[in-house]
Amino acid sequence: MKEHIDSLRALRDFLVEDRRNLVTTLVADPHTSGDAAGDFMNLQQFIDVVERAIGHEQSLDRPQGSWPPKPPGGKGMMPPR
Repeated sequence: MKEHIDSLRALRDFLVEDRRNLVTTLVADPHTSGDAAGDFMNLQQFIDVVERAIGHEQSLDRPQGSWPPKPPGGKGMMPPR
């Protein structure tokens, strides 16, 4: 599981660097701003997806508590009356 999270983080870092380079290109050559703006939005959306995947993978690694969940009051299942 750790290797998978590390791979997702490496992908995220690569995409963030790519986004940074895209912004640098936009500043250097404003004539390409129309196409680059769309590329920037697509790249940002993909980075967001990778961030959510990292969060999901991390949540799977955390302990989930007891099952079945206890009702309020903590007495567990009670026989019907």
